[in-house]
Amino acid sequence: NCDDCDASYVEQTERLAIRLKEHQSNINQPSDSLPVVS
Repeated sequence: NCDDCDASYVEQTERLAIRLKEHQSNINQPSDSLPVVS
């Protein structure tokens, strides 16, 4: 749930709408199928 999430967005404002769609898609996937970023 986004209301419980303490993550913040630090990128370009113009990409915000795209990133929100990506985030919604990612939180609906099982955690073992998410990409790993290091």
